[in-house]
Amino acid sequence: MTRNAGITAFALASVLSIWIAGSAGVASILSGYAIAKNQMISADVAVRLSRNNPEVRLTHAALLEANGDQTAALADYEEATALRPDDFVLWLALARANEISGDSERAIAAAREAVNLAPYYAEPHWQLGNILVRAGRNEGFRELSAAANSNPALMPGIIDLAWHLLNGNPKAVEDAIQPQNPEGYRALARYFRQREQVDEAITMYKAAGADAHADIRAYVGDLISKRKYDEAYSLWRLIHDAGARESITDAGFEREADLTEPGFGWRSTDPPSPNCHFVLDPAHSREGKLSLRIDFTGDSDPATPVISQLILIQPLTHYRLQFSMRSENLVSAGLPIVVVIDANTGIMLAKSDQFARTAPEWRNYAVEFTSGPSTTTIQVGLQREGCASPCPIFGRVWLDAFGLRKL
Repeated sequence: MTRNAGITAFALASVLSIWIAGSAGVASILSGYAIAKNQMISADVAVRLSRNNPEVRLTHAALLEANGDQTAALADYEEATALRPDDFVLWLALARANEISGDSERAIAAAREAVNLAPYYAEPHWQLGNILVRAGRNEGFRELSAAANSNPALMPGIIDLAWHLLNGNPKAVEDAIQPQNPEGYRALARYFRQREQVDEAITMYKAAGADAHADIRAYVGDLISKRKYDEAYSLWRLIHDAGARESITDAGFEREADLTEPGFGWRSTDPPSPNCHFVLDPAHSREGKLSLRIDFTGDSDPATPVISQLILIQPLTHYRLQFSMRSENLVSAGLPIVVVIDANTGIMLAKSDQFARTAPEWRNYAVEFTSGPSTTTIQVGLQREGCASPCPIFGRVWLDAFGLRKL
């Protein structure tokens, strides 16, 4: 008798387990159907069949919310979270529901729990940050920034939100975002650049370090094209060894350089002339180990410097520019000269004598000029005396030992 009772109990337990499992399966099917068809009746049946299933309760809550019953929906969100408290997704759903219901504090608490459960995921930080910002708490930007650490694509939108909420105050935006890595600093720099906040952009690029070098080069070119030379120089020197202001960078051509890079070093025409070739020559130097050799092999624009450099100077100041040259077999109606041009106005301030067609020994040249009242930057360049087009040039020139000083 006892054995038969045990068998019966086991059989009943087995049937019950099968029924519960079957009920859960049916509940899941009904729940999926309910959400797909927005059918509340199916969701109600699913909850009755499987009240302790958090997914079923979550679906029920979403449908209640969609049908305007926020109070009942919130109860279901809370029940789903209680059934599976280690699921950050459920806490985020509860946070959103609490915020919709007008309870910001409960929403913040639920979102913080989601962050604690998934600190390296972007979504919990993103949702908590948005709830805090909507509640008028600027600490929310730190959470949004933390979300961007996981998903950098979010950062531009976060910065733009901070900019508008903080009345376009760059310092307040930086304090709110508190970037934690080079990508964050670079995103802020790009945004400040877009907003014409040059000093702030430069500060952020400096903090970004080597990761921002490509951006810096592009920005330098942009500032120079707008004749914002002082700002461009401040940015350019972040990635270059720059001497004192009012001095020539690499005056003796002692190091390799990218002649296409915008900035305050030596630069060729843009685009480079196919008939002018530049070589650092160790066989001939006026001082140091190298000089610059320019090989002319055909036509070029006489009015455009084939190589030049921008230099910051003071207005209404008298200067002397000196350099050394040698030449070999120059043939042209427009021989080379060195010119000094006001970079702000394009006016020529001074020019050297024409180069000798052949000068086997180094010759020293000097030109003097006075800067105008608005002259803050000059362009020192090698170009040619004017001649009727076409005006080809052939031969070689060496340059070395540039110097600029106030008189």
